[in-house]
Amino acid sequence: MITFALKLKEEDKYPERIITRDFEGKEASELFKKVKEEFSDYLVKGDQEDQPFLYMDLCPVTTGHEKIGLASLTPQACFKTEISEQIIEFIKQN
Repeated sequence: MITFALKLKEEDKYPERIITRDFEGKEASELFKKVKEEFSDYLVKGDQEDQPFLYMDLCPVTTGHEKIGLASLTPQACFKTEISEQIIEFIKQN
């Protein structure tokens, strides 16, 4: 199982979860690609100077018995916050 997450990252704060969804199979990575493609004009590097920004990532869900290595870490993308409502709606519709 994979968790798709969209978070708000503000300076000197931990990322705040805006929306999370769990998926089986390739659905999480397909949604990730769709969002990244649809909102590509709003991508930022996610550096300190880009804050605040939206942070989208995929994370394997583990039960504690599996060992996840660094090689299995999944992609991330960062977006300007001005597009947050549109991204949230897009995720809910897909």
